[in-house]
Amino acid sequence: MWSLPALPKDNLYKLITLLGMAMYISAFYLLYVEKKPFEETGAFIYSRAAVLRDRLEDAGAKPKPLEKDLTEESPYDRYREFRDLIHSAALDPVQAQQLRDMNEQLLNTRLSSLRNVDRAEQMALNIRLLTILAAILTTGGSIAWYFCFQRHQDFIAKVNALEAYQRVLLAQAAALHNGLDKEPPPAKKTRKRVTQTPT
Repeated sequence: MWSLPALPKDNLYKLITLLGMAMYISAFYLLYVEKKPFEETGAFIYSRAAVLRDRLEDAGAKPKPLEKDLTEESPYDRYREFRDLIHSAALDPVQAQQLRDMNEQLLNTRLSSLRNVDRAEQMALNIRLLTILAAILTTGGSIAWYFCFQRHQDFIAKVNALEAYQRVLLAQAAALHNGLDKEPPPAKKTRKRVTQTPT
């Protein structure tokens, strides 16, 4: 079974830095995780309003033209306008009921979209705050980690490495010195071969 990684409790600055990095990752995850379905997008709402308006025009009514951005107008005003046009148009009961249903669905969809917009704005604000806090924690933690802890650890490691290197050099010098102090081994006596040259 997978076990969760242990928090670095040995160093507060390291913990703060890693916490800031985790908050960065969380902010980007929240930014891209939520994908709205097409039925909740502005394009779908605009298409439903355009279809309803065209059907009212086909029935002989004269609705107001649609704005390019429906979020600027009140959904209730557009709903009341379409409702009054449906009542005033000479429609058979089945067609009138269909248009009333479309108008009510359009109103509900627009209200739901406005609620989603408010929620998206709140989420964007939360993500901005999370990112700012993550930047402060990551930057402050990493700077404090280096100047209060890591710099000293690096200095200690460097001193230890120099001491180890010095010990190696001293051992090599001692071995060389011990080798020079010893008397050389005596030379082996060998018999010389005498050869007579003819006279």
